Amino acid sequence: MPVKLTIPPGADAAALEKLIAERSNVEVLLKQTVGEAEQAQQEILHLSDNAKKAQEDLRKTLDERKKVLSPMLKENDALVVERKKREEEASRSEALALEARKVADAAKTAYETLVQQAAVKLEAAKKADEELRELGQKIVEQAKQSEELGKNQTQVLALRQQAAIALQQIERERALLNAAVEKAKAGALEAMRIQNQAKIADLQKKIAPLEADIKRCEDVLVRLKDIGEAGIPAAKPISERIAATNAQLKALRDEIAQLGGASVPVNAIPPVQPPPQPQPPTPQPLPAKSAATTNGANTIGMRFVKIDDVDFAVNLVTRKDYEAFANEKKLKGGSWRTPGFIQEEDHPVVNVTWKEADAFCKWLTEKERKVGAIKPTEFYRLPSDIEWSRAVGLPPESGATPEDRDLGVDGVFPWGLDWPPPAGAGNYAGEETNSEVKLQGYRDDFQWTSPVGKFKPNAFGLNDMGGNVWQWTNDYFNEAKESKVLRGGSWYNGGIKPSLLASCRYNAKPDACNDTYGFRVVRASEGGKSAVKPK
Repeated sequence: MPVKLTIPPGADAAALEKLIAERSNVEVLLKQTVGEAEQAQQEILHLSDNAKKAQEDLRKTLDERKKVLSPMLKENDALVVERKKREEEASRSEALALEARKVADAAKTAYETLVQQAAVKLEAAKKADEELRELGQKIVEQAKQSEELGKNQTQVLALRQQAAIALQQIERERALLNAAVEKAKAGALEAMRIQNQAKIADLQKKIAPLEADIKRCEDVLVRLKDIGEAGIPAAKPISERIAATNAQLKALRDEIAQLGGASVPVNAIPPVQPPPQPQPPTPQPLPAKSAATTNGANTIGMRFVKIDDVDFAVNLVTRKDYEAFANEKKLKGGSWRTPGFIQEEDHPVVNVTWKEADAFCKWLTEKERKVGAIKPTEFYRLPSDIEWSRAVGLPPESGATPEDRDLGVDGVFPWGLDWPPPAGAGNYAGEETNSEVKLQGYRDDFQWTSPVGKFKPNAFGLNDMGGNVWQWTNDYFNEAKESKVLRGGSWYNGGIKPSLLASCRYNAKPDACNDTYGFRVVRASEGGKSAVKPK
C-alpha cells in the first residue's frame, strides 16, 4: 500500500530535507519488506510444490500397498470364515459326543437297574422258598405231636375202662383227635406238594433258556457245517457248549422227577455232531516268487493266512508299515503322526481315513509288482464285509447289505462264546481306562492302543480281530453308498455288550478319521470267487 506524503504548511528547507530523508528510509524499508515478502512467497510456492509431490508419492505408495495388502485382507477374511466354520463344527461334534455319552450312561443305568431288579426278585424267591420249607416243617412237627397225643389218650382209655361214661367221653375225644391228626397229615402233605410244585415250576423255568441256547448253538453249527472245513475251528467250542448244556438239562430233569414231576427225556433235542476236527489253520507262507519275498512275508514284512481264496494279513497295519508308505510318497504332516497318546512303531496306525487306507493298498500293489513279489494279476485291498465275517469265525449271515447283517448273530464274540470276556480276550476298555463304559472286572493293561499281536490269535491265526482299533472294510454300509463299514471294535469299546459282538458293524464317511480307526489288508487275485477289484 503506497505511503502518502504530507507536507506541513510553512515548512522550511531543513524540515523538508528531514521529511525527504524519512521518506527515503520508508521507501527502503518498503522495498526490503516487499523483497522479503516475494522471497517468502517463493518459499511458500516451493513448499507447496514439495507438498503436492509428497502427496502424490504418498498416494502412489498407498495404491501399491493396497495392491499388496488386498489379497492378504481377502485371505484373512477367508481364514476368519474358515475359523468360524471350524468352531461351529467343533461345537456340533461336542454336542454329538455329549449326546452319545448320555445314551451310553442311560444304557448303563438301565442295565444296572435290571441287574438290581433281578437280584431283588431272586432274593424274594429264596425267602419265599425258605418260608414254605419252614411251614412244612412246622406242619410235620404238629402231626407228630398229634400222634403222640393220640397214643397217650389210648393209654388213658385202657386205665379207665371201668368208667363207661368216662370211656365214652374219651372215645369221642380220641375220634376228634384222630380227625385232627388226619387233617394235619393231609395239610402237611398238601403243603409239601405245593412246595414241590413251586420247585418244579422254578426248575422248568430254568429248562426253557437252556433248550433255547442249545437250539441257537445248533443253528450256528448247521451254518458252520454248510461252509465245510473252514467252519471246523469255530464248531468245536459250540459242540462242547451243547454237551455241557445237555448235562445241565439232565440234572434239572432228574431233580424234577425226584420231586414227582413229569419226566422229560434228556435227549429230547439231540446235539448235532460236528464234522471231524483237523488241525486248526495256521499262517500259510507265500510261494517263493523272488528274493524280495521270504518266510511268507511281503516286502515290508507283512505275514498272511489263506482264508478261502484271499490272503489275510495276520496283523493290523502298523505305524512302521504306514510310515514306509508316507515316506515313499513324500506325504507331509498327517494326524496319524500325532494321535494324542504315545505309540511305538509296532502299534496299529490310527487317524487314517478309508481313502488313505485304500491309497496304501494301491501303493503296496505297485511296489510289489515292480519287484516281482506278486503276480500282475494279484493286488492288495481292504477286506470285504463278508470276508471279514468269515475271518472272525462267524457262520453265513443273512441280509443283502452290511446294515441288514448288523448284530445279526447273537452270542458270538471275536474271542468265542463266553461273556464276560475272559482274560486276554483283546485290547478293550477295561478297568485300566477308568472309563464310564469300562468292562467291569476286565483288565488288559493298555489304556490306549497296544502293540499288534499282543493277545491270543483266533482259530485262523489272525491277531486283533477284536479290540485295539476298528478296521476299515471295502464295503458301503447300505445302498445309499455314503459311509464305509468298520469291524472289530477298539480300545475304546467296553461295557456295552452289543458293540463287542463279532457281527457288530460301525460306519463312517470315507474321509473320516479317528484315533480308534485303523485297518488291515488282504491280498487277492483277479478272477477269484470273492475278488473285489481295486478302484
